[in-house]
Amino acid sequence: MAYIGNVLTSFNIGSSNLNDQAVTADKLSPSSVGSNGQVLAVDGSGNLVWANDAQNDTLTTQGDLLYRDGSGYQRLGAGTNGYYLKTQGSGANPVWAAVSQYSTPLTTRGDILFRDASGDQRLAAGTSGYFLKTQGSGADPVWSAVPAGITINNQADNRVVTATGTTNTLNGEASLTFDGTKATAPVHTASNGIVETAATIGSNHTITTNYNAMSVGPVAVSATLTIPSGSVWTIV
Repeated sequence: MAYIGNVLTSFNIGSSNLNDQAVTADKLSPSSVGSNGQVLAVDGSGNLVWANDAQNDTLTTQGDLLYRDGSGYQRLGAGTNGYYLKTQGSGANPVWAAVSQYSTPLTTRGDILFRDASGDQRLAAGTSGYFLKTQGSGADPVWSAVPAGITINNQADNRVVTATGTTNTLNGEASLTFDGTKATAPVHTASNGIVETAATIGSNHTITTNYNAMSVGPVAVSATLTIPSGSVWTIV
């Protein structure tokens, strides 16, 4: 028996000498210390045993993934290059899946992609020079010819432009002008027989040289009226 001051040359410890919580090679069955890479586990009877690591035992190849199915850990081998890991929900195992590519309806250079009431559609290239015309939210876009421009014949400064009988065509009237101040025409006609003039000359005015002027009186003059030599202002 060992005691203080007494040194034993040999001392064997058996399983009967160990507490229940002690963990040593002698406590295990078999009495080995396990193999390299093994882990300490509990078997179905509650005994401590050396066992292979589930991860190390399941994965075999670079790129493998570990997942759990209904019974335990499983190996998902490396997928095809470019594939992604796709979950199929809690009731199924994950899988590698190809990335879905967009299927375009475009087939030819110059095509335009638009969406109708059902999905993406192709608008083929239009006639050269046409423009893309929207028809509002309730219809599909179309290619359309550019509307014809307006042609003005006999253009010149200050000419009054009038309509003609030809679509998109106007005419500059050589004998009817307006310079921003006065209108000039060879004859002024009042179709209803009445010509109205102001009863007051309220701003400075110079009668055009070699022209005569006429007002319907009575007329109040509150500004300067210049009458060139040779011109006449008549009040009727």
